[in-house]
Amino acid sequence: MDQRFHLSPREPVEQLGHFAGVTPVAFSPDGRFMLTGSVDETAIVWDVRTGEQIRTFQGHDDTVTSVVFSPDGRRVLTGSEDGSARVWDVGTGKELLRWWHLEGGSWLAVTPEGYFTGSEDVLHLVRHRDPQTGRLLPPGESLRYHRPEKVAEALR
Repeated sequence: MDQRFHLSPREPVEQLGHFAGVTPVAFSPDGRFMLTGSVDETAIVWDVRTGEQIRTFQGHDDTVTSVVFSPDGRRVLTGSEDGSARVWDVGTGKELLRWWHLEGGSWLAVTPEGYFTGSEDVLHLVRHRDPQTGRLLPPGESLRYHRPEKVAEALR
């Protein structure tokens, strides 16, 4: 029997997958998968029955402190000490959305394609690089990427 997820007071626990300590743990709604976050700045989905590592989510710049599955189990949300929360597709591993909660209740959500939405007080602060030239766009030009419908579409 595989002992990786079975704890016993007399047996050492083998840590697999992460390179540093595991912080949060969550289970999928159907109980088939476990999601772990780590000091190594990653989150991993595991098959509970086999112990197999199914998917690794990389992108945070600090400890992953919160993890949860969506109610349908198709997505996960990770939160980190880097100040961001990210939504990931379990099937593909793709990051769907990055979200920041800022001081005073302000917030900003950005898709990997650069589309964003947020509270009114932060919209004028967002700046993008032109995808063709790499030139930093002035805030007014960056507003062409303010597409709340594209952000919502990323979560469908």
